[in-house]
Amino acid sequence: MLQRLESMLSGSPKVMLIVLASTLGKTRKGEGIKEGTSSGTLLEVKRLLLELKLLKRLPKFLLMENLKKVFKKYKKHSKVFEDFLESLGYKNSTIILNSKNFGTPQSRERAFCISTLEGTEEIEVQGQESCPSLHDFLDLDNDELIDEYREVMPNLTPSRIKWIPKSKKLNDREYCQTITTKQDRWPNAGILFCDSN
Repeated sequence: MLQRLESMLSGSPKVMLIVLASTLGKTRKGEGIKEGTSSGTLLEVKRLLLELKLLKRLPKFLLMENLKKVFKKYKKHSKVFEDFLESLGYKNSTIILNSKNFGTPQSRERAFCISTLEGTEEIEVQGQESCPSLHDFLDLDNDELIDEYREVMPNLTPSRIKWIPKSKKLNDREYCQTITTKQDRWPNAGILFCDSN
């Protein structure tokens, strides 16, 4: 027998933000979500929820994450999916959170829709008052990590030699826009400069 899921997590590709209305068959010219592609993730979430409803096994909690444009610029489109969730019995709380308020030294705002089955109250999320500096978080003074640092250094190809000096220097910053192991592209969120060792 299929056990009831406690929670379901989803992070749809940003392509879908613009076209959320099409998930319920309201596709406009030039918009649409296609099954079998990354833009069809939300269709799969919808399909799974409908099937679980038939089995009386809807998850207690849903968490969907995406760009903050979901609840700002594309509010009317996201509302269509929120209405669908409400039709299944979910109470939705939509919030914008910044990762720097949760212990990570990157300023990266994301939209979250937290839905509770048969919920009645808005969910509130409180972050921390402080986070470690970028330097401390990455443990830059740890000599045991030198090999790992070298592994993620950009290759010195002619194109990279041109953009490396134009990149933001993150060494003295408290936080950055995105933490990733390779900023091996232009434009990028910034890189850490180090000596030849």
